[in-house]
Amino acid sequence: MKNGRFTLSLDFELHWGTWDTQDFESYRPNLLGARTVIPRLLSLFAARQLRCTWAVVGFLCFENQTQLVADLPILRPGYLRPSSSPYTLVEQLAGQDESSSPCHFADSLVRQIAATPGQELGTHTFSHFSCMEPGQTREEFRHDLLAAVRALKRYKCQPVSIVFPRNQCRYLDVCQEVGLRCYREDPRHWIYNPDRNCSFLLLRRALKLLDSYINLTGHNLFPTPPISDAPINVPASAVLRAAPRQAWRKLLEPIRLHRIKAAMTAAAKSGQNYHLYWHPHNFGIQQDANLHFLEQVLDHFEHLKASYGFASACMSDFANERTTHS
Repeated sequence: MKNGRFTLSLDFELHWGTWDTQDFESYRPNLLGARTVIPRLLSLFAARQLRCTWAVVGFLCFENQTQLVADLPILRPGYLRPSSSPYTLVEQLAGQDESSSPCHFADSLVRQIAATPGQELGTHTFSHFSCMEPGQTREEFRHDLLAAVRALKRYKCQPVSIVFPRNQCRYLDVCQEVGLRCYREDPRHWIYNPDRNCSFLLLRRALKLLDSYINLTGHNLFPTPPISDAPINVPASAVLRAAPRQAWRKLLEPIRLHRIKAAMTAAAKSGQNYHLYWHPHNFGIQQDANLHFLEQVLDHFEHLKASYGFASACMSDFANERTTHS
């Protein structure tokens, strides 16, 4: 039986991923905190020799707005709701750079990620492209991905992995055309439906929160994907939620930890794979509490590694393995 693997992926987006869902001023501490927690995460991963995929929004890969504007694609998303397009925000950042607008430009952080052993730079699309937003097209998505690939080539990186914004997986043929060979999908349970316009949205959110503590949807493990010419799915098993601020929820942290550890143990014993993901800005505040919880998860990984040969893997490892054996 082949050993199971423990996969980590992070959606690195800063304000580009929250600008239409969070009030900027109230959420700014999380976004700014992401800039300090990322080096801490990189140091932690390097010390433990952990592999991780960082799915980067292409807009972040520039030092300033002038550089970004010079590399914008000609064809841009034609969302029916103008409020869904971050391009309106790009126009407002004239004259800004990473020091004056640290929630929108992050070239220095992307370079730190690229320089850290075991870390993979993947794409989160160029503009945080919403594949289920009414009005967008396949061709607009293609132009967006081509721009994302160009942006990552600034770091001598040819991306292999894609994490679709809000896990809205579509246009896999386009991904294949631009050289992307693996993607991340949410667990295949109705409460994780990525369409924000579908029914029972509030109920699904409540059940997803409950699923973090109680096993409602199973361990969400997955076997090693079979060899295929098409991009392969390296599905998420769980999202690593931020440490709670409410006193009553803090009392439930051991239950949340047990839920994750039980699934990891099941993966290690059965030779399957477990995939945990989150956003750096989730850890932007209460950093010590968040990192302490993560270290308990990683301590359990070390135990499973010693006991069952559980291995660390980034998303591209699955695609590279497929290439090696094809």
